[in-house]
Amino acid sequence: MNAISPVRNSLFILAADLDAENALLGLLIRHQSPKTKPLKRKADFEIQPHPEHDSGCCTTGVPYLRSQLRQYDHAILLFDHHGSGRDHDRPEDIESDLDDQLSRNGWADRAQSIVVSRELETWVWSQSPHLESALNWSSQQKLSDWLLAERWVLPGEAKPRMSKEALHAALGRQPKAPFFLKLAEKVSFQSCQDRAFVRLRTALRTWFPATAPEDRS
Repeated sequence: MNAISPVRNSLFILAADLDAENALLGLLIRHQSPKTKPLKRKADFEIQPHPEHDSGCCTTGVPYLRSQLRQYDHAILLFDHHGSGRDHDRPEDIESDLDDQLSRNGWADRAQSIVVSRELETWVWSQSPHLESALNWSSQQKLSDWLLAERWVLPGEAKPRMSKEALHAALGRQPKAPFFLKLAEKVSFQSCQDRAFVRLRTALRTWFPATAPEDRS
């Protein structure tokens, strides 16, 4: 009697930490933003944070993903360049190296590494009107004016150069993880041109193209 083949899910993501997990979860649930077909957690995709964060993803992410090869159709390995242990290498070179390893480990073109050039927090600083709401911003001063007054941004700059530190300051005592989920569920990332985000969005659209009219919004 032949053994029943295990059910394969669509996507497995190995991320650096809980912040990245929540940001990706919100993005995938709100599929209209990256313009993909709907994906459901557990049924279609899974996200796991690496216990050793960025450096763990960079050094042991490939063999870890190899263990998921028979369970998932596609895989993504996502982490920050800073803290990866390869800070002196170009993000593009790290991605090329890891993609080659993933391919040779059996994934072929079904897996991709994403090395965020600065920090994931760079994606946060969009021009969306939902940003203040996601931050629970209660000050009478506009967030953009506060960033300028506190010199997180200089005149003419669109985003803080120290994106992670600026986010910590804006959040105050609030935990970051729920914020990332809340923001990703609300904010449109269509105008985000960060290199790593565009690479992620392209992979998702290629693997999971929107087909129904409601998915093209």
